[in-house]
Amino acid sequence: MPIRRKIIISSLIIVFVPLFILGGVLISLTYNTSMNSAKANIEEATILTADRIKWELESFKIIAADAGCTSFLSNPVASTNEKRNIIDIKAKNYGLVGAGITDNKGKSIFDETVDFSGEQFFIEAMKGNATVSEPIPDENGNLVIYVAAPLWNEGNMGTFPVGCIYFIPDASFLNDITAQIKVSENCSAYMIDNDGCTIAEPSGERVKSGENIEAYAQEKPDNKSLAAMAETHVKMRAGETGSARYSYNSEKRLLGYAPIPDTNGWSIAVYAPESDYISNTYTVALTIFALDAVGIILAIILSTLIGNAIGNPIKRCSERLALLAKGDLKSPVPEIRTKDETGVLAYATKSLVNDFNAIIGDTTRVLGAMSNNDFTAANDTDESIYVGDFRPIYDSMNDITIRLSETMEQIKVAADQVTSGSEQVSAGAQSLAQGATEQASSIEELAATIVTISDTVNKNADAAQNACDMTNVAGGKMQEANETMRGLVGAMERISESSAETKNIIGTIEDIAFQTNILALNAAIEAARAGAAGKGFAVVADEVRNLAAKSAEAAQNTTALIEGTVDAINDGSALVDTVAGMMNEVAKAAGQVAVLNEKISADSKHAAESINQVTIGVEQISNVVQTNSATAEESAAASEELSGQAETLNSLVSKFTLRT
Repeated sequence: MPIRRKIIISSLIIVFVPLFILGGVLISLTYNTSMNSAKANIEEATILTADRIKWELESFKIIAADAGCTSFLSNPVASTNEKRNIIDIKAKNYGLVGAGITDNKGKSIFDETVDFSGEQFFIEAMKGNATVSEPIPDENGNLVIYVAAPLWNEGNMGTFPVGCIYFIPDASFLNDITAQIKVSENCSAYMIDNDGCTIAEPSGERVKSGENIEAYAQEKPDNKSLAAMAETHVKMRAGETGSARYSYNSEKRLLGYAPIPDTNGWSIAVYAPESDYISNTYTVALTIFALDAVGIILAIILSTLIGNAIGNPIKRCSERLALLAKGDLKSPVPEIRTKDETGVLAYATKSLVNDFNAIIGDTTRVLGAMSNNDFTAANDTDESIYVGDFRPIYDSMNDITIRLSETMEQIKVAADQVTSGSEQVSAGAQSLAQGATEQASSIEELAATIVTISDTVNKNADAAQNACDMTNVAGGKMQEANETMRGLVGAMERISESSAETKNIIGTIEDIAFQTNILALNAAIEAARAGAAGKGFAVVADEVRNLAAKSAEAAQNTTALIEGTVDAINDGSALVDTVAGMMNEVAKAAGQVAVLNEKISADSKHAAESINQVTIGVEQISNVVQTNSATAEESAAASEELSGQAETLNSLVSKFTLRT
């Protein structure tokens, strides 16, 4: 946004905001003052109206009380017509529309069908009090009130009532009172009784319809206007005095209410639209708006003049600086002759453009000369324009020409030296290439010999590995045979042990045979003692003795065989032990041979690996030698090329004109 527009907008804001705030405060104060004044006025008018109605009703009660002291009216022998004429005349004189007299039972003396015995005004009158009845609807739907007083015996007040005298004001007199209330142009008033029913209002229509705002509010709970009015009616029925604000059909109203003294809970309300009281507020608001408009117009004019005075020079200078940023050094600088900050800005802009023009021109001239191979050019502009951060430009331009001249001179000397050195390098590279070629041939022969040795060593290593493997297999077999011999020795030992146990069993058999022989002998002796009876037993004893003898003989033969077997087993066990020892020695020797074979195999592998490493090294040396040979040849070629480039560089440097 241009600074001119910013100045104008800022000035307008500075003027408009205070005017707006001040106008709002004044309008608010005026509105609050008007509303407070209206509230006080309507409350006062409501109280005065309530007092007026009170005195109106009091005047009616005085009329009734005065009529109740008329002795003729209480005279029981006076004619009914005369009594009617008297009270009719009184009613007419006071502007009342009707009158009547009842006896002490509440019966009308003019019409026995009319009975007021149950009415509150009659009851109060018979107590000796002048009273005003509650509004009672007549046959036309209008509400009428009865102003009653006791009819005193012989007209003497304070004796005892012999009846009741009553007067009926015009049915619309309360409506007329509310219609006469004018606290504002559009104000109105109404009265309610202690049940909240409307008993008076200017048109009388709401009275006939039996309006009760509180009942309506209960029927329509969503109607906020009725709810607000109902709350006010509750306060009115409670005998309170005050004011309230509410909305009715989108119209904001101010309402004052007050109780009517000496009535049975009657209350009057006076209301008016708020618009009747805020005309001053409208006037003040229009005045403020007019003043604000004038102030804003003046602010626009002044801010525009100030914005133009400040913004236009700044705009012109900024436009010139924008052209300068685009590289325009020729366009004229705006002339601004003020002595304020805009004049300072214009002078600074002019100085900046002129200095830039001089510095850029000087730099262009020096660089142009350098582009034409002339390094003798120097800054010829007055040094005084190179101030502040421009001074390094001046110094740098001088340093560039001097240092480039020195550098070119050094390049020329270096080119001469490179030419000389490159020739020497070329000769050395040629000799190096020839020697590298001869080394490569020798290395190839050496590599072939090492490859042959490597093959032989690898074959020996493979043979050693095979012998090692076969020795390991033989050792395994010997170990298995050794384990078998150990099993055989164990078996021989177990056979020997079994033979010993067999000998024990044979000994037991011999003992059994010996004992059997003894028993047979004893049996023979006993048979001999028995004589003929023991002959059969003697035969058995002989057979048993023979069997015992054969068993003993067989046992001895078996013992001899077992002893021979045991001796043979012992001899076999000794031989097996000897063979097992020899097998152990063979297994140990086979293990040692396997260890030696493994060592020979490992050494052969290590030798083969070493020869492989030597082969790899020789190949690497061969590669390096070949690379050196190629490099030497390339170096020789590069030296020749370098010599040619050095001559070219000399020719190029000779084109520059250098400072001496």
